[in-house]
Amino acid sequence: MDTNNFSILIQHNGRWDSSGNYVDYDIEGVMYDANIKYEGLMHTISSQLGVDTTIFHLELKYVVNDPSPPMKSHNDMGVQNLYLILIF
Repeated sequence: MDTNNFSILIQHNGRWDSSGNYVDYDIEGVMYDANIKYEGLMHTISSQLGVDTTIFHLELKYVVNDPSPPMKSHNDMGVQNLYLILIF
Protein backbone atom coordinates (compact mmCIF):
# COMPACT_ATOMS: atom_id res chain seq x y z
CA MET A 1 0.00 0.00 0.00
CA ASP A 2 1.28 3.48 -0.93
CA THR A 3 1.47 5.52 2.27
CA ASN A 4 1.08 8.78 0.30
CA ASN A 5 -2.44 7.92 -0.86
CA PHE A 6 -5.54 8.11 1.29
CA SER A 7 -9.20 7.62 0.64
CA ILE A 8 -11.14 10.59 1.98
CA LEU A 9 -14.85 11.20 2.18
CA ILE A 10 -16.23 14.40 0.70
CA GLN A 11 -19.48 15.72 2.14
CA HIS A 12 -21.08 18.03 -0.42
CA ASN A 13 -24.36 19.65 -1.44
CA GLY A 14 -25.18 20.30 2.21
CA ARG A 15 -25.44 23.34 4.42
CA TRP A 16 -24.02 24.62 7.70
CA ASP A 17 -26.71 24.92 10.37
CA SER A 18 -26.82 27.54 13.12
CA SER A 19 -24.88 25.22 15.46
CA GLY A 20 -21.96 24.89 13.03
CA ASN A 21 -22.87 21.37 11.90
CA TYR A 22 -22.82 20.39 8.22
CA VAL A 23 -26.18 18.75 7.51
CA ASP A 24 -28.33 17.46 4.65
CA TYR A 25 -25.28 16.48 2.59
CA ASP A 26 -24.32 13.88 0.00
CA ILE A 27 -21.13 11.88 0.53
CA GLU A 28 -18.60 10.56 -1.94
CA GLY A 29 -15.08 9.15 -1.70
CA VAL A 30 -11.98 10.37 -3.53
CA MET A 31 -8.35 9.31 -3.46
CA TYR A 32 -6.04 11.92 -1.95
CA ASP A 33 -2.39 11.93 -2.94
CA ALA A 34 -0.43 13.61 -0.14
CA ASN A 35 2.10 14.87 -2.69
CA ILE A 36 -0.37 17.08 -4.57
CA LYS A 37 -0.89 20.73 -3.83
CA TYR A 38 -4.10 22.69 -3.24
CA GLU A 39 -4.94 23.21 -6.92
CA GLY A 40 -4.43 19.50 -7.63
CA LEU A 41 -6.66 18.46 -4.74
CA MET A 42 -9.38 20.87 -5.82
CA HIS A 43 -9.12 19.53 -9.39
CA THR A 44 -9.41 15.94 -8.08
CA ILE A 45 -12.50 16.82 -6.04
CA SER A 46 -14.18 18.84 -8.80
CA SER A 47 -13.53 16.08 -11.35
CA GLN A 48 -14.93 13.38 -9.06
CA LEU A 49 -18.03 15.42 -8.28
CA GLY A 50 -18.49 16.68 -11.84
CA VAL A 51 -18.33 20.35 -10.83
CA ASP A 52 -17.43 22.92 -13.47
CA THR A 53 -15.17 25.31 -11.55
CA THR A 54 -15.54 27.98 -14.24
CA ILE A 55 -19.15 28.27 -13.11
CA PHE A 56 -19.10 27.18 -9.45
CA HIS A 57 -16.75 28.05 -6.59
CA LEU A 58 -15.62 25.15 -4.38
CA GLU A 59 -14.62 25.59 -0.75
CA LEU A 60 -12.65 22.99 1.15
CA LYS A 61 -13.56 22.96 4.83
CA TYR A 62 -12.97 20.34 7.47
CA VAL A 63 -13.67 19.91 11.16
CA VAL A 64 -10.69 19.02 13.32
CA ASN A 65 -12.80 18.01 16.30
CA ASP A 66 -16.17 18.75 17.82
CA PRO A 67 -17.14 21.44 18.86
CA SER A 68 -14.53 23.39 16.84
CA PRO A 69 -15.80 25.45 13.91
CA PRO A 70 -14.83 24.25 10.42
CA MET A 71 -11.38 25.19 9.08
CA LYS A 72 -11.19 26.49 5.54
CA SER A 73 -8.32 25.36 3.36
CA HIS A 74 -7.45 27.89 0.67
CA ASN A 75 -3.81 27.20 -0.24
CA ASP A 76 -1.02 24.62 -0.17
CA MET A 77 -0.43 25.04 3.59
CA GLY A 78 -4.09 24.22 4.27
CA VAL A 79 -3.73 21.01 2.27
CA GLN A 80 -0.59 20.13 4.27
CA ASN A 81 -2.62 20.64 7.46
CA LEU A 82 -5.28 18.30 6.08
CA TYR A 83 -2.52 15.73 5.47
CA LEU A 84 -1.34 16.07 9.06
CA ILE A 85 -4.88 15.58 10.33
CA LEU A 86 -5.28 12.45 8.20
CA ILE A 87 -2.09 10.95 9.63
CA PHE A 88 -2.52 11.72 13.32
